[in-house]
Amino acid sequence: MLVNVWHDRFTLGDEIGKALGIVALFAVVFALLNRYVLKSLFHFFTTDGEMLFIGTMAYNFGAAALCYQAGVSPIVGSFFAGFSLSQLPSRVQIQNKVASLKGYGMTTFYFMMGIYVHLNGGFFETNFGFSILVSFVNVFVSPVIIVMFAWLCGVKARTAIYTSLLSNSLGETTLTLQVLAFEAGMFSQATFLNLVVSTMMSLSPRSRKPVVM
Repeated sequence: MLVNVWHDRFTLGDEIGKALGIVALFAVVFALLNRYVLKSLFHFFTTDGEMLFIGTMAYNFGAAALCYQAGVSPIVGSFFAGFSLSQLPSRVQIQNKVASLKGYGMTTFYFMMGIYVHLNGGFFETNFGFSILVSFVNVFVSPVIIVMFAWLCGVKARTAIYTSLLSNSLGETTLTLQVLAFEAGMFSQATFLNLVVSTMMSLSPRSRKPVVM
C-alpha cells in the first residue's frame, strides 16, 4: 500500500542517506551469500529439478520479504536475489528449469511492482496525460538531444545514433530507483505514480533483453 512520505527539505537528505545505506548493506549481504552460501546450496538443489525450482522461488521471495521487514521495498530484495543467482556456476541449470532467468526475474519483478503500486480511476482522470507526455519526451525527444550533444562532442554518427536508440526507454533499474526515491520522500505520491506509468509505457522488448532478475 502506498503511503505518501513526502519529506521537507530539512529531513530529505537524512532520509536519502538512510535509504542508500540500507540498500548498500543489503548489497554486501547478498554478495557474501553468493560467495559463501549460494554456490554450495544451489549445487545441492541441482540434483533434483523440482527442488531447484522450489529453492529458486523460495530464495527470491524470501529475499523480498527480508528487505520488506527491514524497511526496504521488496522489489530491492527481488532484484538483488536475481542478480546473485545470475552469478552462480549453476545458473545454466536454473535457467533451463525456470525457463529463463531473465523471464523469471521479469515475472517476479513486475509481480512485486503490481503489489506495491496501486492505480485507481482518479489517477487516469487527473495525471495520466502527464505520464503520456513524459513517455513521449523519453522515447522521441531524448534520442534527438543525445544525438545533438554527441555530434557536438565529435562522436561518430553511427555511435551517436546507436547510443540514442539504447536510451529511449526506461527499465527495471529505473523502476527500482523510483521506488527508493519515493520511500525516501524525494517524490510525492502523484509524481511517483506518473513516473512509474510513464516508465512502463516506454518499455520495449529490446530494452528488456539485458535485464537481470
